[in-house]
Amino acid sequence: GFEPLHLSPERYGQIEKVYIECLQDRAVTLPLQRRMQSDSPCAKVISLDSSHSPFFSMPERLADELMRL
Repeated sequence: GFEPLHLSPERYGQIEKVYIECLQDRAVTLPLQRRMQSDSPCAKVISLDSSHSPFFSMPERLADELMRL
């Protein structure tokens, strides 16, 4: 199983977070990705129809999304 992650509001809590959700990821399933999102709420979720490594399968699309932040 996973060990609980303890993050301080004073440090980590001050950083705006964005989650890049990979819809075709077979290493980290979509339900697990969604649980991680709820465990550490994000200001924005970007969904890509990608495998676990969008930087390989769709680098231009990933770069476009990151540049919009």
